[in-house]
Amino acid sequence: MRHPTLHYARRGFFVLAVLRPPTSAHAEPVAADASAAEPAQLSADAEETARRSFERGQSLYDTLDYEGAIEAWTETYAMFPDSAEYTSVRGTVLYAIAQARLALFGADQDVEHLRHAQRLLVAYKSGLADSDVDATAEVDSWIRRVEAKIEEAQPQPKPKPTPAASRPPADVQAADTPPLVAAPLASASDDPLVRNRADRPGRGLVLAGTTLAVLGGTLAAVGGTLASVRAQQRSDEVDAVNAGNPDQLTLAEAQALHDEGRRAEIYQAISFAGGGALLAAGTTMLIVGLKRRGPDQRVSLVPHLKPRVVGLVLEGRF
Repeated sequence: MRHPTLHYARRGFFVLAVLRPPTSAHAEPVAADASAAEPAQLSADAEETARRSFERGQSLYDTLDYEGAIEAWTETYAMFPDSAEYTSVRGTVLYAIAQARLALFGADQDVEHLRHAQRLLVAYKSGLADSDVDATAEVDSWIRRVEAKIEEAQPQPKPKPTPAASRPPADVQAADTPPLVAAPLASASDDPLVRNRADRPGRGLVLAGTTLAVLGGTLAAVGGTLASVRAQQRSDEVDAVNAGNPDQLTLAEAQALHDEGRRAEIYQAISFAGGGALLAAGTTMLIVGLKRRGPDQRVSLVPHLKPRVVGLVLEGRF
């Protein structure tokens, strides 16, 4: 929209036209009280003073001093009598002040500037001639935009909270409903299948007894067997010497064979004795450990019979 203040300034500011009878809508700035004794037309000096006041406000507006422009234009407005002869000029000043108010709102976002501008634009519109359709439509557009801006700047009311669904009071609800108590987590030691093996009674005796029994059986079986085979070989060689000495062994060699056979027999006896002792000790410890174990620990000795193999097999969990 073309700024009317510039338009009037270029034409000497005072282009006067009788549009309509005076209206009270021009009372936004504080104007001097009109009286019957007031002259209907300004003198040349008064018009020059008003022109300079208006131009000063225009300079302040152009240099972004909007408050200074409003003050200067308000003084200019008060210089014109409230008569039909000056209706158009007074309306132009009102429009200029409205533009300054809008500029102030853009600077500080104070919604009061919008409200002032809206009232000034309405007052300016009331001074337009009925035949000035274009100007009326343009100022109507400005008024709608300012009113929309005012509505937008208004704080929006907070929505009312939706009432909650009807339900019994908290104390009644707590009395009727048993409290939710989390069940304790089962410990691994509570399950015999996953209980900590370090806490099982008799476990050490079972393991130690099993180890000793295995070592004793191995020593008796392997050591005794090897010693027995060696002793048998030396016995056969001694018998061969006594039967005719086919290998032509000397007496010393024959005596050595005899001594070696005796040592093999001793080793055989030691293997059987040591292995048997370990086997007996391990078996004893195993039996004691098995008795100390709980009923959930099914451990037993089972006979193991196969071709050329006879023994006991330990079955269960350790």
